[in-house]
Amino acid sequence: MYSFNLNGQRNLVTGCYARGGRHDYVNGARVPGPNVFVNSSAEQMRSDIGPHHRWATGSLFDNIVAQGYEIRVQNRRTSGSGHGWAGAQTMFWNCTAPSGIVNQSPYGHVNWAIGSGPNVTNAGHWYTAEGFNESVGTFVYPQSLYERQLAERLGSVTPQTYTVEISTLGEGSVSLSPESESYVSGTEVTLTATPDEGHLFTGWSGDLSGTENSVTIIISENMSVVASFTSQVPFGTQKLTIVSAEAGAEREGNPKENSFDGNDTARWANDQTLENAWIIYDLGETSTVNALRVKLNVGATRTYELRIEVGDEDFTEVWSGTTAFNVGLQTLVVSEATGRYVRFTMTEQNSSDNNWFSIFETEVWGREGDLTGMVRSVENGRFKWSSNVNRTALILTTSTEAVVDVVLYDIRGRAVSVLHSGLLHAGTHIFNQKARVPSGLYMLTVRGRDGREFYKRKMTIVE
Repeated sequence: MYSFNLNGQRNLVTGCYARGGRHDYVNGARVPGPNVFVNSSAEQMRSDIGPHHRWATGSLFDNIVAQGYEIRVQNRRTSGSGHGWAGAQTMFWNCTAPSGIVNQSPYGHVNWAIGSGPNVTNAGHWYTAEGFNESVGTFVYPQSLYERQLAERLGSVTPQTYTVEISTLGEGSVSLSPESESYVSGTEVTLTATPDEGHLFTGWSGDLSGTENSVTIIISENMSVVASFTSQVPFGTQKLTIVSAEAGAEREGNPKENSFDGNDTARWANDQTLENAWIIYDLGETSTVNALRVKLNVGATRTYELRIEVGDEDFTEVWSGTTAFNVGLQTLVVSEATGRYVRFTMTEQNSSDNNWFSIFETEVWGREGDLTGMVRSVENGRFKWSSNVNRTALILTTSTEAVVDVVLYDIRGRAVSVLHSGLLHAGTHIFNQKARVPSGLYMLTVRGRDGREFYKRKMTIVE
């Protein structure tokens, strides 16, 4: 059965679907055209799509999707009843045929394959001849040649436009190039995710996926895209090796080893009971831990209530609270502690109102060995400050933003390093020492521009 077979002129086949046909979109011998097949598809095909035999001319195949067989214009030579050259002046525009496209041009004539693919060849079943191919495997603008020519001819047809809605999780921004409130179908747009200072881009979600911070898309529908960001781990720390794990339970097919194997597409899951919603990671030796990175199942749309502890026989709580929405590895900067083991416990149902606790990947950051720095926390009015010395950097945490000068003084009261001057946002800040200072006793001060002293702490720096 030839599903849609044209043997005349000025015919339009649009928005059609064929299944199980022999030649689904085809024209016969000496058909003069013009004829158009547009925005149509076929599946379970039994033979090819395209001009069938004896010099059909002036045919446009526009956004045709062929599932199961090729799209062809070629010299069929003695096939059938002696088909010869099937067509000339044939255009394949933004057509898709996973089985391939054959494009050959007879001498003195041209056949085109533009924006079609995923692959195009000039080698047919009976003959080899060059056709004109451009942008193979990548759609071109306009998405539909027929619709664009119709709009230009009528002068009153508005091209289809779409919007790209951007949202972010965490500290960062997304730019679009070109920037516009809406885009004509077929427009090429580049999205670039830029993390704020001290943060990382972790991935795309919504109608986009992947972890490349800059991606280019071709607009064909309304899109909603989410970019996820997370804070960096403290300066001077390293990723520690997890040698093994124990868990409250393992769902079949989701063993605990999946959560630290370096593959963030395989996950561990518990048995959907709260009493078994825990996992303990073994670092192999006592180490100093000050940050964790974890990719949680359905992390872009689900939060978890967690308690994290570090220790050997006795555990110290280093972090508790609600995880952030994030599609990738989110960073949790924890109170510095030492121990061989790190324990994660889900303390109540997740935001999806169930007891599933599931982790794709966990990273533990810190320093090998017992090198705990002194940690001090103070409250000053509406500000709460804490700090930590970390060999090559100083870590300062504040509960709200303020315009301050953060300065390190020696025991004689001389300023040896101005770590920050200006607006300091709420959160954890890692200050690299701009000048190398010798080992000794120092005073860290945080003062407002009005002279108020928000925070002061003595600390020992060991080079």
